[in-house]
Amino acid sequence: MLLDTHISMPSQDPLAENKFSLLPRELRKWLKNLPYVDQDLAVQQFYDGLKRSNRQEHADKQRLSAIEIMRPAAHEFLKSQRKYLLSQPFPLSKKATEVLKLQQNILNELAVAYKIIIQETVNRDSHLSNKKLVTCVHHAMYYQLEQYVTLAQVYSEPPQSFWQDLCQLYGIAEHFELTGLQTKNEIDPVSPKSSLENLFTHACLLSLSNLHTYGHGEAGKIATYLSRARQFVALTDSLPSGCEYTYYINLSLRKPVRLMPDEEIPISSKNRYIDATALINELKESTTPALNNENESNYLPIDLSKSLAKRLLKKLTSKPIRSSKRAIPTKGRLHVVMGMRDAIDILQSSHIIAKDIPGSEDKKTNLELMPIDNSRISVSYTHLRAHDTAMNISYYVLCL
Repeated sequence: MLLDTHISMPSQDPLAENKFSLLPRELRKWLKNLPYVDQDLAVQQFYDGLKRSNRQEHADKQRLSAIEIMRPAAHEFLKSQRKYLLSQPFPLSKKATEVLKLQQNILNELAVAYKIIIQETVNRDSHLSNKKLVTCVHHAMYYQLEQYVTLAQVYSEPPQSFWQDLCQLYGIAEHFELTGLQTKNEIDPVSPKSSLENLFTHACLLSLSNLHTYGHGEAGKIATYLSRARQFVALTDSLPSGCEYTYYINLSLRKPVRLMPDEEIPISSKNRYIDATALINELKESTTPALNNENESNYLPIDLSKSLAKRLLKKLTSKPIRSSKRAIPTKGRLHVVMGMRDAIDILQSSHIIAKDIPGSEDKKTNLELMPIDNSRISVSYTHLRAHDTAMNISYYVLCL
């Protein structure tokens, strides 16, 4: 049975000139000859080669063999570039922004390579064993999650196609009954062996946590904890009974996972339900004051401080508040921005900020930022230069 995948990916040109060779011997020679003395140039050339190979037609088995050869080099490059994003102020420096863009591009092309193979297998009925197919789906989902976590660490949300592709990939895995099969992923230090159900559950938990709203360095801790905490969560295709904390996602709608609403949701074979009661109870226990002078750290989840565990608990148990984006001028001087995404947009356009905010030198101008949790932080300043204004606002946003 053929499926309509709807996976977002570039097209391949069968008549491309100067074709990038995926023969193992030539590929290893190309990797060996990259200019490793100049690390930035080597990373760029690696990305260019990977991108070229994904824009050209190749046999599925040859592409799969090639991408497995390229994966270790890709991860060494990503690891070497990660230092530019550690302890970086926000907005990011020009160098850090370039590194982030290149990292996202490499992760995307790694996922694309596997998605091309998946699409060929599903839509053209090409022969690929279940073991190889589950590896392709697993690695495609893994690299998309890596994109998600990396973006969250710089307060950004994933691209719009993220949930569409993730839901479609998981739907393909369900169709071929692959969700429970374990796959090795030696690149992943947290879960070197996991199933597609594990990965999809992890993605759902990351969505519920609003990962991009945490402070600098905290997003990585949350992601690591939730990866290890998957054992406390059950993913089912039928609504669990008697469970206090149940979330749902509809694979056909391709939207982030949500807390079960008060009203009834439409019954659909595409609904998937997440019972996180055990996880919530663990977080509640870890944030409850210790009794009998026992050490509180014994109860805290690994990688999380007590305050961070409390904030995660609040995110997981709070129903989203409907809000709309609006900018309301008051006497031409007050602007209100709804959502972390819009606050980030302001920070990334510092020159526009100073130009667009009205007010004379002898009058104070107020900018009020409303983060995603609807708390309010008011930033006041007078006739600051564009750079000073951006740094002043970024300081308050980073303190959310």
